[in-house]
Order: sequence, then C-alpha cells, then structure tokens
Amino acid sequence: MASFGNVQPSDALRKGNQGLHARVRQVQAGGRIALRSADLLADVVAVETSMSTLLAAWSSSLWSRLFAPRLFTSRLFAGASSLMAVGMASLLLRDSCRGYS
Repeated sequence: MASFGNVQPSDALRKGNQGLHARVRQVQAGGRIALRSADLLADVVAVETSMSTLLAAWSSSLWSRLFAPRLFTSRLFAGASSLMAVGMASLLLRDSCRGYS
C-alpha cells in the first residue's frame, strides 16, 4: 500500500469520512433549527389569525348588542326616526366621552 508521508490512505479516508459526517450533522442540526423556526412562525401566524377572528366576532357581537335595540326602536317609530338618530348620536357621544374621562 502506498504511503503519503506519515498518513496512510485509510487514515486520510477515515478523517475525510469523519469530517463529512460532522458536516452532515451540522446541516441536519441547521435543518432542524430551520424547521423549528418555521413551526414557531406558523404557530404565531395561526394564533394571530385566530385572535383577529375572535376579535372580529366579539366586536361584531358588541356592535349588534349596542345598536340593534336602538335601530329597532327607530324603525318602530319611523315618523320620528330622524329625531331619534340625532338623539342616538348625542347619546353615543356622551357615553363615549364618559368612557374616556
């Protein structure tokens, strides 16, 4: 068998294989980190999406609870609906001012 200095071909091959295996492990670890990052990002997007959906449903529910009775009342008394709209607007403004003060 030929010798290259003090290093035998089998030693060089073994060291090359060890280096290759070490690099493969680095790439695998990097791939796992990338997959974990992608999973975390997907989780964050899913949570934000579900929270925005819940917020939209809650605000829609709140909107209907606040304004549906007043709108029903204004439809009942259609003759005075313009006066009631002005009254409702002033009531809402007063309520919102109290809420922020």
